[in-house]
Amino acid sequence: MFIPAIRELLFIYDFKDDYKALAQKMTPTIKPNDAEQAIKVLLSCGLIEKKQTGFYKPCDPVIEKDSTFASLYWAAYMQSNISLALEAVHRYNKEQRNISASTFALSKENLNYVSEKIKELRHLLLKLSEEDSKRDVVYQFNIQLFPLTKDSNGQEI
Repeated sequence: MFIPAIRELLFIYDFKDDYKALAQKMTPTIKPNDAEQAIKVLLSCGLIEKKQTGFYKPCDPVIEKDSTFASLYWAAYMQSNISLALEAVHRYNKEQRNISASTFALSKENLNYVSEKIKELRHLLLKLSEEDSKRDVVYQFNIQLFPLTKDSNGQEI
């Protein structure tokens, strides 16, 4: 889970081969070997590059999931995100985080509408991040929307 966070951190942190310092920037802190492995993965995937200055920087301001990305990897990635969110409930006070939940009933038509609005919000947040000249912290943003009941006909959705 720390690989995407390290990529984002490289926008705001001048990293130049000090893996211990990079690892200590993460919360929770990771091992220097994990930080080094993350840099290797990001380089091999073409998501970051080492500039002439010696600093590692992302190649593109925003990346999105490729539809060909294996669902097994996607599921593991999402589980990692959810695990971090569970830890965040206890790690951060309410001024440092925004964690909330709502339970509500919807029609299938409105589910499609809500899903589109969630997609729009994600794009808005990515654009805001890209344009924010004062960004100084990497945040994780998760949204989960899933059925808790069968439909009114007793059918699984």
